[in-house]
Amino acid sequence: MLGSCLKDQGSGTPANAGWVYSVTGTWDVSVTLRNCATGASLVTRRVVNTFSPCGALFETGTRTASNPGSPGQGSWRHVAGNNYAAVLRFFRFNHDGSVVETQKVTRRLDLSDDGMGFTGTAVGEVFDANDMLITANWATETANRFD
Repeated sequence: MLGSCLKDQGSGTPANAGWVYSVTGTWDVSVTLRNCATGASLVTRRVVNTFSPCGALFETGTRTASNPGSPGQGSWRHVAGNNYAAVLRFFRFNHDGSVVETQKVTRRLDLSDDGMGFTGTAVGEVFDANDMLITANWATETANRFD
């Protein structure tokens, strides 16, 4: 099944024949974590997102030696017009490899009219190793399509 989802659906940029403007493809995303009370920027990180034609989402994010984590996996769907929704999960690990927390990220994305970028908002829910909610955070996103 996954193989059929990843088959070539018209590679390259939206200018290529047969391309349908959608979030499908690979994106360079800047994620800015925000202060929930003030909206002030806390930190910006870059991630790579791949949205497959069948609705699967793959995320490779910025991980550090002090905060190792897994790639994210999830799903996406078209809402209406240029609007999309996505949900993904990833793990954070202790240095011994045990899971310290999981994060669930719920996103709303707005694709640009030319199909080459998107902006969005995200709500992150952080769970401990026993799946108890620890905290929540939010972020804004800007993205450019890979050529």
